[in-house]
Amino acid sequence: PATGSASSHDTFDSLHFDGTMPPFVLPDVLSSWPAAEIMAVVQSSGGGLWRFGTHSIAEGGSTLHPAVEDGLIHEDFGTDHLITIPPWVPLDRWHVVNIVSSPGDRRFWLDGLLHLAEAQSTVSFPSRPLIGDNGAGRPFKGRLATLVLWSRVLSDAEREAALRYVHTRYGVIAPPPPVARLVVTPSDTEAALSWDAPFPGQPGIFSIERQSGAEPWTEIAMVTNNIGYLDTGLSPGTTYGYRVRCR
Repeated sequence: PATGSASSHDTFDSLHFDGTMPPFVLPDVLSSWPAAEIMAVVQSSGGGLWRFGTHSIAEGGSTLHPAVEDGLIHEDFGTDHLITIPPWVPLDRWHVVNIVSSPGDRRFWLDGLLHLAEAQSTVSFPSRPLIGDNGAGRPFKGRLATLVLWSRVLSDAEREAALRYVHTRYGVIAPPPPVARLVVTPSDTEAALSWDAPFPGQPGIFSIERQSGAEPWTEIAMVTNNIGYLDTGLSPGTTYGYRVRCR
């Protein structure tokens, strides 16, 4: 078994991986789970953070966070399909990783910002889950402050509560980058919105909110991988305000 070393460089304890030690081997529990969600607080210099998926070891194994070859996150939590994700925050500082895997639902958050949302047909977890290696002899180099696994998918309220706790306990969640150059082109009953994504070329999910007069801000739409929206059915002569946020 791995032994890891405790570290208290910050105001909280963490487990230090030096890039050479053997991984922690967990009991065979996950392989019977129909769905799962994970949340972890990590500081990384690269390598195999864990093996909680079943992507072929012969083809490179599971999670690299990040891969030293390309600087991308390689992730297969709860599936045999490996995805690559460009990180929007520096991974060598403390950050939060949150992933959902269930039939028809695969999502990945980094510091509370949703980077991926897609459908998946099957869920598969390994019978020999690991922490500190991706199963292909790629040991992790970095620190792990906390890791929580749920045998189900959290509700939005539960997930937000967990993120609030993480932010309070570790102070590690960066605010989502704002969208840039929001342009509103009005007509009598419509308003065409366009904006620049904070990380061009990467997937994005955006919440569009509208306000009229003294009314509260209300979410009117959520768009995925798009940087425009047409708001229809407006009342002529009424002033509307808009804001767009990353999700």
